[in-house]
Amino acid sequence: MEKAALLLSVEAPSSPIALLLFAKIVDYFSSHRLQFYQMGFLLFAVSLTSMAAASTSASFVTLMMAHGIASGVTMPLRSVLVEQILEKDKASGGVGFLFGILGFAYISGPPLVGEFITTLTLNQYRQS
Repeated sequence: MEKAALLLSVEAPSSPIALLLFAKIVDYFSSHRLQFYQMGFLLFAVSLTSMAAASTSASFVTLMMAHGIASGVTMPLRSVLVEQILEKDKASGGVGFLFGILGFAYISGPPLVGEFITTLTLNQYRQS
C-alpha cells in the first residue's frame, strides 16, 4: 500500500511543475501550441502503455512522473487551442462543450470499464 501512495506523491508535484514550466515555454513559442499539445498526448500514450510492462517500483515511479508531466503540458493548452480554432465569439461555448464532453468521459468511464472487466472476468471463470 505504501508504494501506491508513493506513485501518487510522485505524480502530484510533477504535474504543477510541468504546468508552470510549459505554460511559459508555450507562451514563448506560441506558434507551436498544437505541437506541444500533441507532444503531451504522445507522452500520455507512451507512459500509460508502458505501465503495463513495468515490473519494478522505480519504473512505475518514472512512468507516473512522465504521466504528471504530460498532464502539465496538455492542461493549460486545452482552452487556448479551442479559442485558437474557433472564432472569438464562439470560444466560450467551445470551451464549455469541450469540458462537458470531458466531464461525461470522466463520469461514465470508470463504471463502463468496471462493468467490462467484471463481464470479462466472469466469462473467463465460466470457461475454466
